[in-house]
Amino acid sequence: MQFFSKMKLRLLLMGCCLTLVVQAQDFVRIPYDTLELQTDAAGFNILDAYKVEGYEYHIRSKDIDDSTSYVLRMMVYDEKGELVFRSPALRESYVHRLTFYKSPRFPHKTIILGFNRINHSLGSDIYLLEDGKIRYLGLFDAGTYADGDIAWDIANYIDIQSDGKQFVFQVNYNQLMFNPGGEREKVLSRNQLKYSYRDGVWLEEVLHE
Repeated sequence: MQFFSKMKLRLLLMGCCLTLVVQAQDFVRIPYDTLELQTDAAGFNILDAYKVEGYEYHIRSKDIDDSTSYVLRMMVYDEKGELVFRSPALRESYVHRLTFYKSPRFPHKTIILGFNRINHSLGSDIYLLEDGKIRYLGLFDAGTYADGDIAWDIANYIDIQSDGKQFVFQVNYNQLMFNPGGEREKVLSRNQLKYSYRDGVWLEEVLHE
């Protein structure tokens, strides 16, 4: 009897593990349309504009003084043209390039990756569009890296998995430059860095730092 009880327990645990594996679903890149826009009524230059599933995403710049300095913002509008999200000023970045990801298992969720750069990667901001609302999840503070090169965009290599509540972000590239240009800058292998988001908490996991 004790043997069969142990076997039942093992089968139950295996079933739970299989359920978790089945629930985890990769998000994949989806196409977008680009829009030809120049300025808005507030005097912002529209550098890039994307349209995905009825939503418009504008990357706007505004001069902050009489020099060449400017700040970027991401502005998102719904199908009615109403503003649903306005990012904080992205003061350091010259570029905020968007990539969009969907999962067939969670069609009401869209992950948005905003790649920031100057002459190298400044990491990528991660956003979630869900049921008409956008929230900022956190910064994936790394770029892809090859020896002797500069840190660059992770958009082609990011692996996003979710069980519907938690999101896990990793990069399938041999080397990463962590915190490029920052005080913690260092080269990591792809297995040394992971980010996750659950219940409003963005968690950074760096192994052997």
